[in-house]
Amino acid sequence: MKITDIEQFHADSSNSPAGSLFTSYPWVRVLKNTFPLEYIVVDAEDTSEGLVFVQRNDLLGPHLVSLPFTDYTHPALKPEDIFTRLEFLATCFPQYQITIRLALEPNNPSPPAGWEILREAVFYEVPVLQNEENFSRFTTGCRGAVKQAGKLGTKIRHHQSLDAIHRFYDLYALHRQIKFHILSPPLAFFENIHKNFFPAGNGWIFEASHEGELLASVLILRHGETLYYKYSAANLDNLKFRPNHLILQEVLNLARDLNCRTFNLGLCWLTDDDKGLRFFKKSFGSIKKPVTIYQKTPPDYNGQKETDIRTLLRNLTDLLVNCNLSVEQIDQAGKLLFHYFM
Repeated sequence: MKITDIEQFHADSSNSPAGSLFTSYPWVRVLKNTFPLEYIVVDAEDTSEGLVFVQRNDLLGPHLVSLPFTDYTHPALKPEDIFTRLEFLATCFPQYQITIRLALEPNNPSPPAGWEILREAVFYEVPVLQNEENFSRFTTGCRGAVKQAGKLGTKIRHHQSLDAIHRFYDLYALHRQIKFHILSPPLAFFENIHKNFFPAGNGWIFEASHEGELLASVLILRHGETLYYKYSAANLDNLKFRPNHLILQEVLNLARDLNCRTFNLGLCWLTDDDKGLRFFKKSFGSIKKPVTIYQKTPPDYNGQKETDIRTLLRNLTDLLVNCNLSVEQIDQAGKLLFHYFM
């Protein structure tokens, strides 16, 4: 086992892990170009498959996280090989708290001693049908919403321009502030997504509109044979036009045309707050898969300090979003603060 700098690890272009979008070099490059922190890889001498972590030691204390803004880590490794790497990492950084999201059932297999389950989640994948209508697997309610959107005149277009990214961000930043009372990543994060995915034909912005008014916008990425529903935003006053249902049907049509095998609908927490989102994603004929967040904390780690700082950040966020910030102000706040939420 060895610890490698991310640039050294990816110096050979073949070292782009065969797992999910979130272990791919383009995705790591988006994070690195937006948030200039230390990125390291723990890997073995005889393989190009590694676990990528952000290494940080700031107000929140010493942390190794795999990976910020990442639904889960799913490298092309056996679970026991993942845990072997994690134990090696813990011996190299004994003062660091280590956190990783794995696309594994909780305790299957059981982690090494000292690792605890911090949280559980699920993600949803829709198998893409090539020779029959994907629409037929939607629930009755979902099919009805798609038909209603069409009858009401909702229109779907997809774009690959930087202007579409900017329109998406305008809607996304306000959507998060109004609905969730949280800040957004800076605009540069989404511009870096565009730079690293869209020119290669691996990224799209899907927009739903009605009589020229933007209703919803969704950012879709491709890695391998999978399309990923990564970020979305909507005009909360116009959900009666069912824009999200119609967008997802159109994305499934694109997945079929691109000969993709799956359409990944993203992460959901197992909380009451995400109950409606889980129902929405399930209605498209998706399959639920587990995500387990494991964490190892050193005995002398100052957990109280971290709790106090996170409480301060939460209170500061509340103060800012209650001021009804403009999109430009949200972008500036994201540049100043968002790396602390990673």
